Amino acid sequence: DDRYWAPAEIWETTGDATALAETEKSSKLMNIRQDWDWSDVQNLGVYTYLLSAREGRDPERVETLTRQVISQGDAMATTAESHGYGRSLGPTYYWGINGIIARSVMNFTVASRLGSSDEQKARYRGAAGYQLDRSNVVVTDPTDPSRSILVDGQRTNGIGLGLGGKLTPG
Repeated sequence: DDRYWAPAEIWETTGDATALAETEKSSKLMNIRQDWDWSDVQNLGVYTYLLSAREGRDPERVETLTRQVISQGDAMATTAESHGYGRSLGPTYYWGINGIIARSVMNFTVASRLGSSDEQKARYRGAAGYQLDRSNVVVTDPTDPSRSILVDGQRTNGIGLGLGGKLTPG
C-alpha cells in the first residue's frame, strides 16, 4: 500500500536511513502481487527498492524480494502462454483492462531487469504481448461505405513497451 511505497520513494530520493529501515521492515509483511492497481501500490515500492543503485540495502531482503518478483513473472508468463487470449492474468478481466496490461508489462520489465535468464526474458516479452477480441462489432460495409454491417468480431494484437531513463541536470 501507500505506506510501503512512500518510504521506498523517500529513501530512493533522499537516502534517508529511517525510510530505508521502514521499507525493509514493511517488505517482510507483504508479497509481490500479479494483479494490482492504484489502491494497492506495494509493488511500486518493491520495484523502487530493488532497482535502486543506492547502497545500504539488506542483501537478504534484496535476494528474497528478487526471487518473489521473478517467480511472479514466471507464473504470469506461464498463465499467458496457456490462456486463449494470451492474458497474463488468465480469465481475470476488468473494465479498463488496459491498465492491467500496463501493470503486467511493468511486472515483466522489473523481473527481466533483476537478472532473469535469457529464456525467461524471452517468455516475458512474449507474455507482454496481448490479444483483445470483441464480438458483434459494427463496421463500415466494405462494398458500400455509406452502410454499416454487424460482424462476428474483431481482433487486436499488440505489445506493451516500456521506456525508462533518468533525468540529469544540465
